[in-house]
Amino acid sequence: MKSQLIILISILIGTFIALGYNNKIVIGPEGDVSGYIHDYDVITLERGNYYITCTEISNDLVIEGAGSERTIIESLCPEVTFRVKKGRLLMKGVTLLGEGSAAFEVSSSSEVELLDVRIVNFRTGVRLKGVARVVGNNLVIGSFMESGIEALENSQLILGNAMIYSGEGLADKNIGILIKDNAKAELTNLVIRDLKGNGILGKGDSTLKLVNVIIEKTMACAVRSEDRAKIIGRAFLRENNYDLCGNVDPEVRVARVPQTIKEVIRIPEDYSDLQEAIDAVRPGGSVIVIGGRYPSITIWKNVNIVGYRSPIIGGVSVLRGVKASLEGINIEGNKYAGVVNYGDLRLINVILTRNGKGIEAREASSTELFNVKVINNYQEGILARENSTLFIKGTSIKRNNMGLEINDKVALMIFNSSISENYYRGLEVLGNPFIYLFSTVITSHSGDGVFSSSSPLIFLQNSKIAKNINGISLEGGSSLVAYNSSLIGNEVCDIELKSENVELSLINSSVGRICSRK
Repeated sequence: MKSQLIILISILIGTFIALGYNNKIVIGPEGDVSGYIHDYDVITLERGNYYITCTEISNDLVIEGAGSERTIIESLCPEVTFRVKKGRLLMKGVTLLGEGSAAFEVSSSSEVELLDVRIVNFRTGVRLKGVARVVGNNLVIGSFMESGIEALENSQLILGNAMIYSGEGLADKNIGILIKDNAKAELTNLVIRDLKGNGILGKGDSTLKLVNVIIEKTMACAVRSEDRAKIIGRAFLRENNYDLCGNVDPEVRVARVPQTIKEVIRIPEDYSDLQEAIDAVRPGGSVIVIGGRYPSITIWKNVNIVGYRSPIIGGVSVLRGVKASLEGINIEGNKYAGVVNYGDLRLINVILTRNGKGIEAREASSTELFNVKVINNYQEGILARENSTLFIKGTSIKRNNMGLEINDKVALMIFNSSISENYYRGLEVLGNPFIYLFSTVITSHSGDGVFSSSSPLIFLQNSKIAKNINGISLEGGSSLVAYNSSLIGNEVCDIELKSENVELSLINSSVGRICSRK
């Protein structure tokens, strides 16, 4: 594969030479590169520092420096430095520094080859759109706030001997390589490391092939696949928060030990490493954990994990299509999320504390909580998106930044539980979820007990909402049915109506102040 990539790059360079570019210039240090882009076919940069402003390229062009350690171009552009809309660009032997939104945006049917190029400090390194094609060899992208590379629409990305490192910014947005829509990518001899978010994220109908890829020290998921994205090949995954998330083929990850036929594995008697025990147990088997503290795990097969003496796990990722249960476990200290669930997960007598999010439920996952404590997490106690289902019983959701955020077409059912003392809101409902609360108390929030922007139905039965700033705040077509419930004793409004198309049905319920903000 490596030799094929070298041949491909040689052909591409030969193509440029064969075009017979005669309009050439050599620029000395301290020059403005952008002033020569449209007047010359080949721009040679000597050793030294240069600068460039926002530039649009619509012709075939070669920019060649003296080597990425010797030729430095500082971008003064606050947006995209190189917008390549047409033609072919070959850039070789330079470092590009800047703080704009992107170093390159390659669109339409244009082609870009980056050879011995370093891209540092941009929000996004390279963005591909349309049917654009980018080939990179000896490419380094570092210190970016959003994505190292984004391949969108029907674009194609080929990387060899590359490194993407030091991603900053928010965990939900920081991505080493994002492959989306119908884009295709081949990654060979690539290292991705030290990111605040995901190493590789595939979305839509994208396809990604991995050959000799190393991903290490990512703070969300090393490899994550959503929707119908297909990621194939093998990756060496080390010291990541989660190795795999979502719909990733488990074969992408090299298992730590072979699978056995054992139905029950005990820790520490049989194994000292929890991930090794999960890899080893037969599908549908059980892992018994007696005390101890363990790093985060990826559950890629059906398994039951039962804890005694309160073992502590650093986090749990459940892949799509997997059925798993955890009982008697503490999950704590994960900076991203204590649980990332794309499968069917049941939690019994579990404590989730001091994580970023307590639980992140995605896509068509099912999450059941029985006698669970979701307390003192730094973001949402529970975040549910897409078409996921949540069933919660006998659970306390307390002292998180937000109690629950429910988005998209989620179904949420809560029984005999309490949502209290969260810093912002108890329950935030966005999109079009269905919400049913039975014998549930929502109290003591510095914001709304419940906020709904558009839920078709929030049904309260035998429930109480009190001691919040506003009890329930409704807008955007939300509908509330309260049966045998109490909405009294909130500081400003017990029910706040923020738009005209809100529906109320109060049946045998006690309600104090109803405020209209229409």
